[in-house]
Amino acid sequence: MSMMNELAAVSGRDDSNFFVRVLKTVLPWKGDGFGEILRKAVLVASCAVLVVSVGQLMDYLQGDPEETAEVAQIAQYQPDFDTVEQIDPDAAQTDTVELPDGSGGTVNMSSAWKDLYSINNQTVGWIEIPTFTTSSGNKIINYAVVKGTDNDFYLTHSFNKSSNGCGWIFADYRNTISADGNSDNTVIYGHNLRSLGTMFTRLNQYKEGVKFLKSNPIINYSTIYDSSDQQWIIIGAFVANPESWQDNGTLFDFWNYINFNNDHTFDSFIDNVRKRSWYSSDIDCTEDDEYLTLQTCSDELSNLRYVVVARKIRADDDVDSFIASYKEKDDADIYFPAVWRNAYGNKKIYLGWDI
Repeated sequence: MSMMNELAAVSGRDDSNFFVRVLKTVLPWKGDGFGEILRKAVLVASCAVLVVSVGQLMDYLQGDPEETAEVAQIAQYQPDFDTVEQIDPDAAQTDTVELPDGSGGTVNMSSAWKDLYSINNQTVGWIEIPTFTTSSGNKIINYAVVKGTDNDFYLTHSFNKSSNGCGWIFADYRNTISADGNSDNTVIYGHNLRSLGTMFTRLNQYKEGVKFLKSNPIINYSTIYDSSDQQWIIIGAFVANPESWQDNGTLFDFWNYINFNNDHTFDSFIDNVRKRSWYSSDIDCTEDDEYLTLQTCSDELSNLRYVVVARKIRADDDVDSFIASYKEKDDADIYFPAVWRNAYGNKKIYLGWDI
């Protein structure tokens, strides 16, 4: 009996070469039943998805060291305002470079800005959150700011204008940034790169709570026309919908509040910031103040934005008092977009900056 079993096994053995046997295992083959064909089809489709996903992941991770190296290189050119010479607009200047608009004119700036400008003549300033650092003391948000001729280019290009999915930190092309002054509200964009944590990803950490806000309340943002450090205090942080359908037809198009006018009034701007913000404070705001709006993606739900708004600090501001006045708002007092309410209810949710 045992011999018969062994012979039966030998007679049913596939004597084709190894490569063919592998193909028969994974590809539909002549003689396969419907169930076997279906199994192999699902296997092939799964392998194809895996290959594409791994390829995308490798491209994503490959861009990370390139971006990290460029960020480190550009960081060495961050202006040191302790050593910046004051520019006399009425005096003849020897330290001049061409204007970013390519008009052939010149703009007066100190050498602290000239090095950055020589690498990219669309450089308009520098932004940092000085207290926001890693455990080793490295600054988390600390970048040169550029302004292109549209709002698309720097979504996929780095500071040196090379193609890079991480993009760069850029001001809305409609903003006025000049020696004569800036727009009422400078809007600045940066990608949320999730676990990579660079660009504006970790703005989302302001969702942690009022303790984090009190520890990191000041943004430094200065333009190439400034010869001293310009400081801004955060007045609001909130989740926003970029499409009206996400909020039953309601839309706060904060990115269009660049210069306050009849269509985009200051009252509408500040009312929306305050009612949507997760925090309250005693910081007074007027139409004569200058504002800074930072935007990145808010990834709890698809296609939402996280927005941080700051006011330029006045010479007579009691900043310590302002910081002490920050309070966590009750969920019921916060305006959330409808898509957020449908997913989480009318309440704050923080899932981490790296989701």
